[in-house]
Amino acid sequence: AYEIYQCDWSSDVCSSDLIPVTMRFKNTERGSFADAIHGMVYPRDSKEWINQIGWLNQKFGQMLTTWNPAWITVNFTRDAQTMFFNAASDGRITKGQAVQMAKLLIPSAKVALYMAGKGKLNLNVDPELVRMYNEMHKHGGFTGFLNRHGLEQQVEKIAAALGEHSGKEKAFDKLESLLNFMEYASLPMEIAPRLAAYKVVREGGMTADEASVFAKEITVNFNMRGANRELRQLFLFYNPAIQGTAKLLSLFGEFTPDYKIQLKSKGVKYAAAWIGFGMLMNMIARAFSDDDKDGRNALDKVPAYKRATSAIFKVDQPGAAIPIPYGWNAFYAMGHFMYDYVNGFQSLGETLKRIGISSAEAFAPMGTAGLDSQTGFGRVLKGVTPTVGLPLVELFANENRYGGPIRMSNNFGGPELPDSQMAFRSVSPISRGITQTLNSLTFGNTAKAGWIDVNPSTIDHLIGGYLPGLFNEGYKAASMGLRSASGEELKNTPMPLIEDRKSTRLNSSHTDIS
Repeated sequence: AYEIYQCDWSSDVCSSDLIPVTMRFKNTERGSFADAIHGMVYPRDSKEWINQIGWLNQKFGQMLTTWNPAWITVNFTRDAQTMFFNAASDGRITKGQAVQMAKLLIPSAKVALYMAGKGKLNLNVDPELVRMYNEMHKHGGFTGFLNRHGLEQQVEKIAAALGEHSGKEKAFDKLESLLNFMEYASLPMEIAPRLAAYKVVREGGMTADEASVFAKEITVNFNMRGANRELRQLFLFYNPAIQGTAKLLSLFGEFTPDYKIQLKSKGVKYAAAWIGFGMLMNMIARAFSDDDKDGRNALDKVPAYKRATSAIFKVDQPGAAIPIPYGWNAFYAMGHFMYDYVNGFQSLGETLKRIGISSAEAFAPMGTAGLDSQTGFGRVLKGVTPTVGLPLVELFANENRYGGPIRMSNNFGGPELPDSQMAFRSVSPISRGITQTLNSLTFGNTAKAGWIDVNPSTIDHLIGGYLPGLFNEGYKAASMGLRSASGEELKNTPMPLIEDRKSTRLNSSHTDIS
């Protein structure tokens, strides 16, 4: 059962009155439309514990994406690249058309923002793009993504949230308004690649219906949920990963009637280009990054996962790492890590392992989360653990996403100290204060463990794992403020929303106790 808007398509006007509609499908077999959107049509039939995990994963997804200011830029960067290379590799699209789509990205984002604001924003939009937007909307070219409402419903919800409260509204209401506004800000970046693609292929001769399907599938078609609801509930972004892998494989080849694989030259050509680009970026990053006193380049200290998913121009320089699209990054990583072996920076065994794991992470729907894991068991365990349990597994193994230790576990020959005193210098002073206070209140001190004795890094890790995005960045900002107020030098402290401590280097100095 759905609640849908009543619309007059002759004037492109939708009322705010919701009409209950029930849809029944005669064909529910595998491969049917009903099967493809199983999660949206049929009532919940999963076990309750799986439903609860799905609810938690949905909230994690929102915190990572729509409630995360940094996500807007990162996601738009990846979507723009995905749109270009998926289109350029498609046999129906010329390279010139793919370039034209890229040129239309910013104008399309402006139109999407203009339409989401109901024309109230003075953005000097292209009237033809506005017409294309309305036509695309009419023919179903938009998707209902990330378990959110459609565009019109979202605008109504945001307008109500921002306008219904007085100046005396509660803090919770203000927070809700802020989160809703951030969702509003992310919408145009989701729509822009689709609108740009729609306009180009429409002018290239596709019908409105064909262009709408092409636009929905240029990145991820979030209307298609898949029949296996359980896996989608257990693993965050499972469905987008499946679609991305299927899309990419379709660009490289297809089965002939006699079940042989026929490669497509365009897809293979762009895969080779990514391999070359990976080698080039390795060379550039080494040239612009410093060596330590032992002659080891800073790039070699960057976690392998970060290197496999970002084009790094210079290590430890804000803005010098550009996210690259998932799927295509497998070929980038292949060239990037092969350059290490060819030039003697890494052994052949380690190089092949990194290439293999980065390829698996690029295409595996569950995500192995183990490129930097120190053991094979750790890589497997992280790969099969549902998303909601991954931070706890990492905490148990004392190994973060990038293979580094989460908490310091010994004093390197010195006297044994309480866990609350064992902290890397990078730990938040807020976490340190909380754990040391708890230790003290439960009859502990700097040399003796109390009844409640927790390593400060545990709090940092759990906040980063279970409150990612805006909340985690706010915690980092507050921690930075305390560091600054205490006179601590902030030279190597990662900037909230810009740098990620774990994405640039591991805690290499294990004797670094504050």
